[in-house]
Amino acid sequence: MQDQSTSTSSNLFAIDLYKQLKMPNENLFVSPFSIFTAITMMYVGARNETEAELRKILHITESQRRLPNQVKALVEKLLSIESTEIDIANSIWTDLNYELSESFLYIMDENYNGGVFKEDFSNIDEICNKVNIWVSENTKKKIQEIITPKTFDPSVKLMLLNAIYFNGIWEKTFKEENTNEAPFYLLNGRITPVPLMHQKDEFSYFEDDLLQVLELEYKGIQRFGTDEHYSMIIFLPKDKEGLESMENKLGFDEINTYIEKLSGQEVKIFIPRFKMETNYNLKDDMREMGMVKSFSRDADFSGIADTSKSLPPVIGEIIHKAFVEVNEEGTEAAAVTLITGVPKGMPIQREIPVFKADHPFIFIIQDTQSKTILFMGRLLNPKD
Repeated sequence: MQDQSTSTSSNLFAIDLYKQLKMPNENLFVSPFSIFTAITMMYVGARNETEAELRKILHITESQRRLPNQVKALVEKLLSIESTEIDIANSIWTDLNYELSESFLYIMDENYNGGVFKEDFSNIDEICNKVNIWVSENTKKKIQEIITPKTFDPSVKLMLLNAIYFNGIWEKTFKEENTNEAPFYLLNGRITPVPLMHQKDEFSYFEDDLLQVLELEYKGIQRFGTDEHYSMIIFLPKDKEGLESMENKLGFDEINTYIEKLSGQEVKIFIPRFKMETNYNLKDDMREMGMVKSFSRDADFSGIADTSKSLPPVIGEIIHKAFVEVNEEGTEAAAVTLITGVPKGMPIQREIPVFKADHPFIFIIQDTQSKTILFMGRLLNPKD
């Protein structure tokens, strides 16, 4: 099989994760790229059947040896779009008496720019405080806590973290005077008032019998004659109660096809102003997706620990928190993924189309060059 891009692997994982996490009557917002990146840090130390399991879940086709460099190149590409404020950070935390292998440390340093912190994990209050400070600093205080002393597992000897922060300004900002309160139609038949932002301008747009697709670009840059920017793409079912039907038909290929069909035309758009915070413990969800051995005593992460001094880890927990705020100026979003390890033994329109997002929809935030999905979610209720 020919190697596919790391971006494609991450996006395939994103679609699988979305399908796993969507729950009736609940908003959803995650950074699949953050979770993907965090798990790849464990993957490079996986061996044998554990490596094969993670390889399948992450849709990886390139070799284990090449993957870290591919992740590094993709992150550098994402960070190079200077018109949008974006930060991606990794860190590794180990107990004082837990030794990582030299080869694993080298890979982390060379490709993940991951700071390594050795701390006394028996001082639970202090280690939780230090990790949360790191999280807060790397998400511009949008996420201030990922672990607490009450939830900290004393058997944990290793923690891997990925944090991502995004702040993009719309290429075409909304005027606040055009924002008006309007009804938002919930799936349960009820109506809730929301501030709907409005403007009429040229946007990339497509519609068919099932849905409308709109691309809202963030400010970009010109580099070597190519536009580089991020964008939010909204998939809005035409039927106000049609989210589930649309979700069932929107796979990886379908999303790409819809994006390719987008073309510039004048559109009247109405988008809700909203803020969302989510918190996931992904252990059971990842097991449902096939990540079983990695959490078991049969896991082989012998490429992570210095096995002459420490037992190889198994994955204890995968915790993910995310934040997004959409307003007239643009979008601010952040996410953190924490993985803990415990040792073993331990069409063309004649009329101007109206895109009125006054009912549940799916949205993604991606860069327009690599098409990497940084964030993905659905808005069922702007008030939740």
